[in-house]
Amino acid sequence: MLTKNTLRSFQNKSVFSILAVQAKRLKLLLIMLARNIELAVKAHIHHKHTNYDQLLSNGWERTEARSAVTEKLSQIVREWSRK
Repeated sequence: MLTKNTLRSFQNKSVFSILAVQAKRLKLLLIMLARNIELAVKAHIHHKHTNYDQLLSNGWERTEARSAVTEKLSQIVREWSRK
């Protein structure tokens, strides 16, 4: 037989289970948001703070151009991270 205490226990576990699932979803969304922001900032740096676009216009392949500006990109990311 189910008592009031048993029912409350089941209800509380259900609420905690739902909260745990929602917390995991929120954490995943925050991780995804952080990654998207990181990618957007790096794209901005590529196009506005390196000669990446110039290399592309001179016929370089994207992978080659990215490799050529990797050190500059990393330097700027480090500088901005300190601010």
